[in-house]
Amino acid sequence: MDHLMELKYLTICADDYAMSPTIDAAIVDLLAQKRLQAVSCMTNLPLWKSSGVRLLGFLPEIELGLHLNLTHSMNAPNGSLIKLLLRSYTHTLATATISRLINQQLDAFEDTVGQSPSYIDGHQHIHQFPVIRTELLRILLKRYSGNLPWLRNTRARVMHNPKQGLIVWLGNKELVRMATQQGFVCNSRLLGSYPFGISKQAYRYFMFQSLASACSGDLLMCHPANAPEEGDRISFARQQEYEFLASNEFVESLEKNAITLMPLLKGIQRTS
Repeated sequence: MDHLMELKYLTICADDYAMSPTIDAAIVDLLAQKRLQAVSCMTNLPLWKSSGVRLLGFLPEIELGLHLNLTHSMNAPNGSLIKLLLRSYTHTLATATISRLINQQLDAFEDTVGQSPSYIDGHQHIHQFPVIRTELLRILLKRYSGNLPWLRNTRARVMHNPKQGLIVWLGNKELVRMATQQGFVCNSRLLGSYPFGISKQAYRYFMFQSLASACSGDLLMCHPANAPEEGDRISFARQQEYEFLASNEFVESLEKNAITLMPLLKGIQRTS
């Protein structure tokens, strides 16, 4: 590593914890290897209570957050992402239902972890949708006024593919505007969004590009799993993410780009 390079602090966050045993096992293994600094938890899924306790031994060195879930399996009010998106943008979502589901998931997080979430994001980025974002911010201000969680900003550092632009277009600008006006902190940019069908070689190249473009305050999301899972349409992508993050190539790329892995708020404090 060139010692003249500016040291950068990056947070790597694993999404979808409690979705399946293979996902949970991969995340716990990567935590043990100190390859992850944040885990986004789906607290309204059946595995949460048993899987959630496995994370407690990694505190307080990591950040645990709520991966707000309104589309996958249990308690999905509209059955699919497209339906939820349409009802959000036509403002036909029942705010009382959205509020109830958000509070239930926050309650379940606190019951298992014993503390409030360090941050909030959304499964399929639904936390930035109209109606949902308004209810989410209102509830977080009411529940955690003295200790606000940070929120995921989905804006990309570098646009490597159209998927990154689509994610941002689905409400991120307004979420960040509303959140920062009300005192919430957000990550600077989001890395790690790519078309899930790409090859292992293409994914490696994408990760090398992402790490080369990373800056302090950025968040790199991942979705690892350590084995195939029947019915999971991105099972192959999950496995190649896990393999790369567990590899020596990953560590070498961090060193090459002068990156130190650190929980987001700690990294922000170091650079402020």
